[in-house]
Amino acid sequence: MSAQALKAASIVGDRYRVERILGQGGLGMVYLARDLTNGDMPVALKVLASRKPAEAELSTLRQEFSLLSRLRHPNLIRILDFGLIDGSHNPYLVEEYVEGQDLFDASGQWSPEQVAHAVAVLCRVLHHVHSRGVVHRDIKPANILLSGGFEQIEKLKVLDFGLAQWAQGSKDCGVGTLAYTAPEILLGQPASSKSDLYSVGVLLYQLLSRTLPFEDEDAGFLIQKQLQGRADLRQIEQLEHGPALAQTIRSLLDKDPQNRPSSAEDVVRLLSVAAGHDLFRGRSESVEAYFTAGRFVGREKELALLKERAGRARDTGRGWSIFITGESGAGKSRLMEEFRINSVLEGWRVLEAGCQRNDNRPYGPFRELLARTEHFGPDSTSSPAKDPVFRFEDMPRVAEGTALEVADTAAAGRFRDLVTRETVRRLEGKPTILMLHDFHWADEATVAVLDYLTSDIQSHPVLLCVSLRPGEVGLGPLPKL
Repeated sequence: MSAQALKAASIVGDRYRVERILGQGGLGMVYLARDLTNGDMPVALKVLASRKPAEAELSTLRQEFSLLSRLRHPNLIRILDFGLIDGSHNPYLVEEYVEGQDLFDASGQWSPEQVAHAVAVLCRVLHHVHSRGVVHRDIKPANILLSGGFEQIEKLKVLDFGLAQWAQGSKDCGVGTLAYTAPEILLGQPASSKSDLYSVGVLLYQLLSRTLPFEDEDAGFLIQKQLQGRADLRQIEQLEHGPALAQTIRSLLDKDPQNRPSSAEDVVRLLSVAAGHDLFRGRSESVEAYFTAGRFVGREKELALLKERAGRARDTGRGWSIFITGESGAGKSRLMEEFRINSVLEGWRVLEAGCQRNDNRPYGPFRELLARTEHFGPDSTSSPAKDPVFRFEDMPRVAEGTALEVADTAAAGRFRDLVTRETVRRLEGKPTILMLHDFHWADEATVAVLDYLTSDIQSHPVLLCVSLRPGEVGLGPLPKL
């Protein structure tokens, strides 16, 4: 199946239902899709090429996904998943879906000060990712989205970090992208943070003047202008704050990357001076963003154990159950997230559910799991069973409370067995990592199903990972397990 062959209602990765095409570019086709395992949440599905990549390319792409998926910043579009299209083996990425205008269209009526503010927000994002060794490679208005007017500028979203190198025909990237490309890249040098800053200079010029600094319909002539020409800044110099903004653009568009500002953070300082006020204020970077994007340390032994058990489950076809315990803040969530990313890269199907502190309904995480996997039915490759899809709502008396269970233990046992068997039926067709979070909040009925499940998955390639806080386990029914 090629990028062009994805039709409406197609299912990708046994999880994403394609709705419609959002666009097409150097990266390939982009679709609006629905995540069937997460409440039909809208996502952007990007099929990166129409050809099967070589193994070395695929390995590099996996490494790139591993790096990008760990980036956390409120202004970054999150990369959620990675896989290969069934049949064709075309790689695809799944990203957070955001509706909005690109930055050029959104900024048509902005003042120079507002434009400077917008570019400062962009540079704060760039500083965050540059400090982690990531270069965007394709800064342009189409990759910066804004939902709403200028009042939402602190919430702009930047997408497609690091993905330009996977564009089809990247050696002949189209006039639209060439207009933002730094001279050193056109001369064959590798992309760097300084080449991103050149693109920021082009963008700033364009937003202020509503034209590009260098334009030509012929790619060859455009490259010549970028290598040898000088941007005409006279129009910008006539604007409010124009002289200082023009000087900032001049430094960003310098042909020699060593003469450009030393970092994106320095660009924010220059823009603050030009605009006459501090553009660092109001920044939304969180402490969590900086720590969760860092290198994974301190739990390498536990991660190695999880990966080893997963490999054994896949090789033998026999399931394992692992309980991950630790107090709040001990690193359970980070370990589970790191393992999730590794598992996606290894081609596992990963499913997640969790217990909620104030959820008074029994079977909470299994309700969530079965609701998310209703499409694992007779037409799904993951589950060829002919039985009708199980729903809790089909058995409301037993499903909605414990009164019947108290009165009829046998009925409760039969229902729990039914929930367990249906859960296994949904998991059995494909190697699966099942992550159950915060099980210290589990009720007695949920713990009973987990007890059954740890036994029943032993004949299927399923790794069950359960996280909980030991200090609160004694308050509930979990010790009985």
